[in-house]
Amino acid sequence: MLRNLKSFNLPELEEKVLAFWKEKHIFEKSVKKGSKTFRFWEGPPTANGRPGLHHVLARSFKDVVLRYKTMQGFLVPRKAGWDTHGLPVELQVEKQLGLKSKKDIEHYGIAEFNKKCKESVWQYKSEWEKLTERMGYWLDLEHPYVTYENSYVEALWGVIKKIYDRKLLYQGHKVVPWCPRCGTALSSHELAQGYKTVTDESVFVKFRIEKPFFAEATKGTKAPVCVLSWTTTPWTLPGNVALAVGKDIAYGLFRNIKTEEYVIVAVDRAEVLGKGFEKVESFKGRKLEGLSYKPLFDVPALKSDASYKVYAADFVTAQDGTGIVHTAVMYGEDDYELGKKIGLPQYHTVDEQGKFTKDVKGLSGMFVKSSETEKKIFELLQKNKNLFKTESYEHEYPHCWRCGTPLLYYARGSWFVAMSKLRSKLQASNAKINWIPSHLQKGRFGEWLKDVKDWNFSRERYWGTPLPVWKCDSCGHTDVIGSFVELSKKADKGNTFFIMRHGQATSNVEGWLAGGKEPKSGKFRSKLTKTGIEQVGRAAQELKKKKIDIIYTSPYCRTIQTARIISGVTGAKVIFDKRLGEINSGIFNHKKVTERLKFYALDGREEIDKFSVAPEGGETLSQVRERVLDFFTKIAAEHRNQSVLIVSHGDTMWMLQSALEHFSNEQSLEHSFDMLLKNAELKKLSYDNLPTDMSGRLDPHRPYVDEIEVRCEKCVMRDEKSEVGKMKRIPEVADVWFDSGAMPVAQEHSSFAQIRNSKFEIRNLRGIYPADYICEAIDQTRGWFYTLLAVATLLDVPPPPYRNVISVGLIHDKQGQKMSKSKGNVVDPWALMQKYGADAVRWYFFTVNDPGESKNFDEQDVVKTLRRFHMVAYNSYAFLSMYGKKGVSLSKPPSPSHILDAWILERLTQTTQLVVQHMDAYDVTRAALVLEAFTDDLSRWYIRRSRKRISNESATLAYVLLQYAKLIAPFSPFFAEGLFQSLKKDFKGVPEESVHLSRLDFPTSNFQLPTSHLMQWVRDTASAVLAKRAELGIKVRQPLAKLTVKNIPKAKRGSRVEEMLEVLKEEINVKDVVMDAKLGSEFELDIEITPELKAEGLLREFVRTVQGLRQDAGYQPKDRIQLWVAGSEQIELLVKNNEKELMRQVGAKKMMIGKNDKVDAQVETKVDEYRTWIGVRKK
Repeated sequence: MLRNLKSFNLPELEEKVLAFWKEKHIFEKSVKKGSKTFRFWEGPPTANGRPGLHHVLARSFKDVVLRYKTMQGFLVPRKAGWDTHGLPVELQVEKQLGLKSKKDIEHYGIAEFNKKCKESVWQYKSEWEKLTERMGYWLDLEHPYVTYENSYVEALWGVIKKIYDRKLLYQGHKVVPWCPRCGTALSSHELAQGYKTVTDESVFVKFRIEKPFFAEATKGTKAPVCVLSWTTTPWTLPGNVALAVGKDIAYGLFRNIKTEEYVIVAVDRAEVLGKGFEKVESFKGRKLEGLSYKPLFDVPALKSDASYKVYAADFVTAQDGTGIVHTAVMYGEDDYELGKKIGLPQYHTVDEQGKFTKDVKGLSGMFVKSSETEKKIFELLQKNKNLFKTESYEHEYPHCWRCGTPLLYYARGSWFVAMSKLRSKLQASNAKINWIPSHLQKGRFGEWLKDVKDWNFSRERYWGTPLPVWKCDSCGHTDVIGSFVELSKKADKGNTFFIMRHGQATSNVEGWLAGGKEPKSGKFRSKLTKTGIEQVGRAAQELKKKKIDIIYTSPYCRTIQTARIISGVTGAKVIFDKRLGEINSGIFNHKKVTERLKFYALDGREEIDKFSVAPEGGETLSQVRERVLDFFTKIAAEHRNQSVLIVSHGDTMWMLQSALEHFSNEQSLEHSFDMLLKNAELKKLSYDNLPTDMSGRLDPHRPYVDEIEVRCEKCVMRDEKSEVGKMKRIPEVADVWFDSGAMPVAQEHSSFAQIRNSKFEIRNLRGIYPADYICEAIDQTRGWFYTLLAVATLLDVPPPPYRNVISVGLIHDKQGQKMSKSKGNVVDPWALMQKYGADAVRWYFFTVNDPGESKNFDEQDVVKTLRRFHMVAYNSYAFLSMYGKKGVSLSKPPSPSHILDAWILERLTQTTQLVVQHMDAYDVTRAALVLEAFTDDLSRWYIRRSRKRISNESATLAYVLLQYAKLIAPFSPFFAEGLFQSLKKDFKGVPEESVHLSRLDFPTSNFQLPTSHLMQWVRDTASAVLAKRAELGIKVRQPLAKLTVKNIPKAKRGSRVEEMLEVLKEEINVKDVVMDAKLGSEFELDIEITPELKAEGLLREFVRTVQGLRQDAGYQPKDRIQLWVAGSEQIELLVKNNEKELMRQVGAKKMMIGKNDKVDAQVETKVDEYRTWIGVRKK
């Protein structure tokens, strides 16, 4: 692959590799290997938005570990997933439809709204899949888990029932974060994702004490005494019902010297009063208990004996504000608990849309979180002499994580999961997780668990997993249903349904269609034949035994005749219903059956088209299915414990059975032979009591599940014949984060196909948990990482639910600013990969900094990465390809004869060990940096010092590159494959079809010669000497006589010191290296340049010039040339005296003195200070 590139182009190579993987099914083969399973969970994205660069970041860190584990021999399943429910989807659909509120949605229709939601979640599915493939993230996209699918929802119901059975799911009334725009509560982990720094107007409010107080202190004045309180939420003031103080906090009575007004604040907060106040008296907070004050607003519903008084509370401090807390019971957690304890009124002055109710005069209908409303509140306070002052206040305020609306803390009923009861278990489980970065365990994540709150589990929304909670409208009994089988059983009304096709009719015998408008008489009024009447008579006798209570029939003549014959025998009442009618054949009505068959054979139509294509004036099978299901749904709800017969037609009864089986159109065709009834054929109807859409397909979402009623067992226990006690499902859906948090269980749930014969149970959790590895962004510490842990703990899964986590940092622009469309600083991942290659982007993410740190993305850093790593690696292969000997076997390591070969094999061993060590510890960055260092050593030291030997001794380099390809394969999968395939083509002994089907189990200890420390000394010494030469202005090509060093590191036996010193001599271009322990410095360089050394240096300079000319001419190393030289006397003499050596070094067959115009390339230059002309021509 690499050999065919004209020049190194990583994106071009990657396209070739993608085609190779696809053609050879390499990914599929990689997941069929291995014995022990390495379990990975994919955090599901939502495909209603485009994938971004941050997704490439997380997926790079996922893929590198999964590829590494595969190459270690593990079986690594990689099931993709799609998160398809929730507010993000709903808000996008609301925007598309122009809907502004929940009322708008309900007017539009929940069924249609949810249908749109279901469609919208796949808007960018193709783009997600293409990006996933293009970046080299191997994922099973063919068999993903999808959170809205029926089997997934049922699994979630099973989890919820388990939580309920453990008495951890409860209904409560609490203050919750409430989004007035979305009309739903949020959980604490959702709350954590939406904080913004805002500047609000805070207000200091004077509450006037009603009765005389501090009579001695205020004697001689009628000035009022006020309690001063501070709040950052002025909108809660109309709901004020009490003030709270600290019993043991020191308070003071302060007099305004100018107005003689008195105010009470905590002594430690007196600074808020400003200048012009003097303290009159000090006292403890308990002295204020029981004081009454005048209400700020007149809200009758808030008045009670306990209202508008001062109470002591533990939550009050004197650290900010005034040390006195204004209490609005319905709008703060502490307020609510204090109100419950005291018995304060629980009444809302703000509605669910965030607007003041009509009880709040002067503010009614105004949205509470607007500057206009704040201004109006301040005006009213000023007017009533309650306003002390306002101040701008910068703070962190929670906003809806999806729509961005400021949240309200709002008391209301909701369903909660008691996570606080499991705090110690959550913490114990967290202690067993390996976090990358490690500080998250006790820091961000650990602190979150330390203060974990009960999970606000329910949402007053539409497109989500319906809470499987049914509540009795008579006795209030609650039941949680854990599977579709359980629901069907509990919703069963005890009815038995039989279906029957009419007896043989004239249309059947004569072969014409009788579906559509039926004439009142004549030939085309299809009636029962004599045979048909006999058929029905026999069926009626059988039905008599079944004690039929009622008969529903199609209003066609042949079905009415059939129903009346049966009624005459059974005594059952007959009811006509046009929804049971024959399929309308439109223009083919009363024509031969073959005419309609020809219609469906036109224009390439197939049998499946009968469901969507109707003849003119006729019906499709789907339309028949919809009307007959509507019929059945309604009559099934009307009857209880009865036997019902339905008389209809072949196609109509086929569609009814298909609908009740929840079949797709394809399945309906597949089972048509078993479902198409013969004339007068009787069949007991098989059906369940599950929610279906209008076409009869199972759909457990709203509004269909809302229609399923369950009989209350408690009411039945009191009276078996009781018709009261209908249980209806509560309207809420589950927090969307629960969907993904339960994915380990839900993704394993079997399909719905066999649901009647099986009962879903949460079992064998040890076969599902734990995951060996998960990876997402840092914000998921309070998102998916938490809900995974929460659900596993709720199911009592042995800890930990996942063993290793890499939490990647966020991506900002190069200035450290958040990327956003409005700022125009969003980076398109497609553009990056097309320009530089996916491997370059991946390598950038692996090496720019530790995974948990934020990345200030700069495109130039990707360029540097490409040059620093991939270009260097490619040039190493290119050197081998150009100069190396092909065809040798790489099945086993070569035996090194040269010290540099031994050293690079030792470096390979060390690198392998370090990469394995770091990757086993999930330290991807350290592993990548080790590989980068090895790449540098291979190219800039081993190859540079081995250039002259490679043509005859290339086996070592080829072997090292092969093992190197395996080492970098998890990190740089495309380049590694290109390198591997190129070596496979050039050399023998490479049996694996792909580098990604190779094993990382090659020998790692064959070449541990005691030379590494000595080679490092050589390199360090060479670096220092070369720096000295540069300082002295002596070119490296100029040989010097000697280097004296103070010491040479002690060498162990077998370390081949003399060979190492030869490497040093060549690198620094000296004739000899000697040691002198008495030397005053670390080394001394003999800089005397003799005529002989000068000539040798001049020759080297000349050779370099000729090699550059060969390159300009485009010659290959194997090409032999003719060489012409002309110039100064010194140059001509030099080349004559060294003719053979010169010709050998530059690959010349012949050398001539003088100029020649007929050359391929020529140059006129100076070699050292001597004028020189050189020309070359291929021999």
